[in-house]
Amino acid sequence: APEPSRLGLLLGKWLLFRLMFLSGAVKLTSGDPTWRHLDALKYHFESQPLPTWPGWFAHQLPGFMLVGACAIMFAIELVLPFLIWAPRRPRHFAFAGLVLLQVIILLTGNYTFFNWLTIALCLLMVSDDAWPRWLRNRVRNVPAPPPSGNVWIRVIVPTVAVIVLFCGAVKMPFSLSRNWALPEPVAYVVRAFAPLNFANNYGLFAVMTTKHPEIILQGSMDGVTWKDYELPWAPGDVKRRPRFVAPYQPRLDWQMWFESNSEAWSQPNPRPSRWFLRTVHQILKGEKPVLGLFEKVPFDGKAPRYMRVISYDYSFSTPGLLWDRGQWWRRGAPDVLIPEISLSDFGG
Repeated sequence: APEPSRLGLLLGKWLLFRLMFLSGAVKLTSGDPTWRHLDALKYHFESQPLPTWPGWFAHQLPGFMLVGACAIMFAIELVLPFLIWAPRRPRHFAFAGLVLLQVIILLTGNYTFFNWLTIALCLLMVSDDAWPRWLRNRVRNVPAPPPSGNVWIRVIVPTVAVIVLFCGAVKMPFSLSRNWALPEPVAYVVRAFAPLNFANNYGLFAVMTTKHPEIILQGSMDGVTWKDYELPWAPGDVKRRPRFVAPYQPRLDWQMWFESNSEAWSQPNPRPSRWFLRTVHQILKGEKPVLGLFEKVPFDGKAPRYMRVISYDYSFSTPGLLWDRGQWWRRGAPDVLIPEISLSDFGG
């Protein structure tokens, strides 16, 4: 098979290094106490957007094991990325550690295709002859394309690669410290290429969410009896087992988690997101494409006369509750965020 481009390999490995190293570094530089004290995993599995049922079991592990797992995670994210350019054996060891971390994440939470894309990047670390012969024999060799005779291509591609490497290297200190100041000529170059998104900041869960509030939409025909519009993947019925949905991303379920954690709802006069109000408006109009995003729709799909917005604080149940009552979740008393709303509030 043709040898891969050294420049392409360099860019792919550089992306993987920044992604993994910054994911660990920002957790420490954010100042979040749960990461500093290695307590974050005591909250992560139940507070993440769309947990899975293995995440429920991971949450039940003893505290010292969760602290140890957090320490191991930091070792993987902060140390192993430096082995991406190491010789064969340490590089393969780093590959195994990075992939193992991604597998654990995708088993305990639904993060769409993110973990699979990260694993695909990790494949750049494995030598071709390290794969089993039966697998190598199944991969069809592709003839190498003829070298390009266009001098512009041979000049532009390395130039763009240098810009990508430069912008990524310059952005890394910004991810670690907001007080970082660039010399003006360098800052000018970064600003010039910023609209092209050659390089981005990375870092997931820099500040750990310690609670899992969930906004629930309810409809009513008389303003007295309220019924839930239940999403298919977000926590709803406390007896419904958390499920796998990745690599598919249920957009509404995902966005509702961010809306539920928005500080706008804690203000004296809540200011919901525009998309959220539009969703409520479409339900009041009985729009079928929007109703199709929900797993359970009351009133036989008819448009309700009134809607309200409530919120529950969810937490994983205990093994005793799961065994005795079949409850995967616990939730507190509802908090009414918007008491009542109708089409007239939207002007029809």
